[in-house]
This record gives sequence, structure tokens and C-alpha cells, in this order.
Amino acid sequence: MPANNISNIKEVFDYLGLNSQGVPLYLHLLNLYWGEDGRDPVMEKYKNLAIMLKDSPELISELIRDENWRPTLVGNAIAILLRAKEFQKDLVWRLENGNWVAPQIAVALAILNDDFAEKELKRIIENVSEESNPKTIMSAYSSLKFLESKIANEFEKTKLFEVLKQKDSWDNSIEVAEQHWNFWKDIEPIN
Repeated sequence: MPANNISNIKEVFDYLGLNSQGVPLYLHLLNLYWGEDGRDPVMEKYKNLAIMLKDSPELISELIRDENWRPTLVGNAIAILLRAKEFQKDLVWRLENGNWVAPQIAVALAILNDDFAEKELKRIIENVSEESNPKTIMSAYSSLKFLESKIANEFEKTKLFEVLKQKDSWDNSIEVAEQHWNFWKDIEPIN
């Protein structure tokens, strides 16, 4: 593993680099497609990155809070790998402020779940309206469903659920969240 000389987002992406087919490694975590190299080398690189950044919480927060989905996706993965509950506020902030990887963020909150994360996901659902971002809402709903929260079941019965689900049909956040939940819930954390 290389020495930790990563101090900014650009260096994070330089470290991740490309796979043998020239595909940026951050893209593998978007749809969990591993390419010809397979999953293990990609995950090993992410685990090494998480270890390297373990003592750089400001950089992990910066990744998560970045407006661009790419750094958010990488920071999200690091938070999951480290099971670092201290990034829950960053994840909630990013989810509420909109992001293309909202399903992945909501899954991270479910995996890092403690009372705070579940309470915040519930708050998002309880404050829903027709003007709410459908991707955010359906992602939060999905994670509450994974946590077997009653509010998810109650929300499913509403007309608003159907309206937002239809608005989200192109993004299909529920399916993306389920795919990521099924992957990340079984990944061993880094100690």
C-alpha cells in the first residue's frame, strides 16, 4: 500500500486511476459493474484508499459534500468501508441537497445506521411533498424499507408515494438502492 500522501480530491482520483481497460475505478461503484478485472482488485484499491484516508476526516467530508456525484460516490464508499458513523451528518446533508448518487448515499446511511441516521431518513419522508426531489425521497424510502421501518410501509400506501415513484421511474432509485444494499451490507468493514 502506498504511503498516505493524499491531501485533496484530485489526488484521490489520481490514486484510484483506471482499470486495465482504461475505465476510471470510481465508475465501478456507480452500477457495481466490475469489468474484466473483476471485483477484487477494485475493492482492494478502495480498501487501501479508506485505510489511507482514515485519519483524514476533513477530506472524507469534503468528498461526501462535493456537489459533483463522483467525489460523493467515493466518499460514500469510504464511509461504508470504515463504518464511520461520524460522516452521517455529511451524508444526510448531501442527500437533502440533491445528488445523482442519492440511492448510494441513502444505502450508506442504512448501513451506518444508528438512531441518528434512521431518524434523519424518517424526517425526510415525513416532510415530503409533490415538489420534493423524487430521487431523494425514493432513496430515503428504500433505506427505511431495508431497516424495516414502519414509516416506509405507511408511505407506500399514500398517493404521494405513487406520484413520486412515477416521477423517479427514469432514475429507478428503488432498484439502484436495492442493488447497492445487497452489495454493501455484506462487505466486511475495515478495522
